[in-house]
Amino acid sequence: MYVDTVLLQRLFILFFTEHDTRRVHIADVTRHVTAACTTQCSRNLLMSCNDARAEGIGFLIRYNTGYFTEGADAVFTAVGA
Repeated sequence: MYVDTVLLQRLFILFFTEHDTRRVHIADVTRHVTAACTTQCSRNLLMSCNDARAEGIGFLIRYNTGYFTEGADAVFTAVGA
């Protein structure tokens, strides 16, 4: 998702939503999003979750953009998503 600011700058917002609790985790806000950034943010999200919540991830629904690469997918595959 992206947001255009008052100063006409575009900011990209990477967030994760837990559908069962409707909890939103804002992972990063940046002007230049990269595949390495999304992979690291995915790791950070799982490290901030306790084991029960991380193991409870069953599905990952994401936009089909070039920012989500095999590295980001592998992070969630490692916990069984």
